[in-house]
Amino acid sequence: RSTHCISSAASDVYKRQLLSDVKEFSFRNYCLIPKSRKYKLKTKQVSVYPIDQEIALVDIAFNVKNEADLEISSLEIKGIDWANFIETQELKIEKILVDNPEIVASLKKQKTHQKKDIKKVIPEMLLSFSNSFAVDSIFLRNGDVKIAIQDDKSIHQELDSLNISIIKFNVERDVQQRFMFSDDLTISLKNYKLFSDSSSVNFSIESINCLL
Repeated sequence: RSTHCISSAASDVYKRQLLSDVKEFSFRNYCLIPKSRKYKLKTKQVSVYPIDQEIALVDIAFNVKNEADLEISSLEIKGIDWANFIETQELKIEKILVDNPEIVASLKKQKTHQKKDIKKVIPEMLLSFSNSFAVDSIFLRNGDVKIAIQDDKSIHQELDSLNISIIKFNVERDVQQRFMFSDDLTISLKNYKLFSDSSSVNFSIESINCLL
């Protein structure tokens, strides 16, 4: 048992030394699929900058099985506390930036008994990397969004100039469930449109601002 502890401590020291020495490494075509196969996360390129405590992702695709497809062009993660993550498996981040994203969602309308809760998939994905996940601030700026609800009538929603700020975002693991919460959430958007292929629905709003 004592030998295992020594080996574990030595491994942590080696990891910290590696992070302090490596300036950059990257890999392409990353794909994450959990055993449950509830979702799939793919990204064309991931660039990690250990010394600068940053990660950059390009061309992100997130699919929730039989329910939604999301695409984001780029994402930056800044101020990653690598030392704390190595020691505690708790991931603490200063800032996440999503600039000029193009978000496309295709939602598949299902029967009530088949419906999954997408909100449960997000913390499940985040906690696949760590025991807890905390971000001081998240900013999505100047986004374009297109959402299609696929059924017989095919309802569409479009908007632009989407800005979202989230302060103190946390996901924590519990024995029986997962918790996801934040202190402040601000959303603003412009040119919201809702319409259907059959032209039975046509609705628009010039701008929306919301503070939660």
